[in-house]
Amino acid sequence: MHEFSLIEAMLDQVDTVARENHLDRITDIHLQTGELRQVIPEMMQTAFQSARQGTVAEQATLALTEETGLAECQFCETRFKPMIHDFQCPSCQGTKVRIIQGNDIILLSINGTQKGEGAR
Repeated sequence: MHEFSLIEAMLDQVDTVARENHLDRITDIHLQTGELRQVIPEMMQTAFQSARQGTVAEQATLALTEETGLAECQFCETRFKPMIHDFQCPSCQGTKVRIIQGNDIILLSINGTQKGEGAR
């Protein structure tokens, strides 16, 4: 389950952002995952529920957005949506492709509160 290690890395980033911005509590987190990373949203939520315990994000919610995969053939420059295990160009059957989007995991936003303040 690689989702747990992804969540742990995200929570490390969240903790750093919280400290840098003097946030005592994180209220919500928005994460974008690329479909080519094969992240299972339910597994991410389960891992988050477990890993957040004892952290500044203990009461936070996690919103997930999936980004569609997009590749470009290096031979004919055709852009196409690759399949998870098939990156062959549908136009020229070339196999040298560049992933344009859908292979990243991006921490889009974090909201939290400072001691004695409302959400930021």
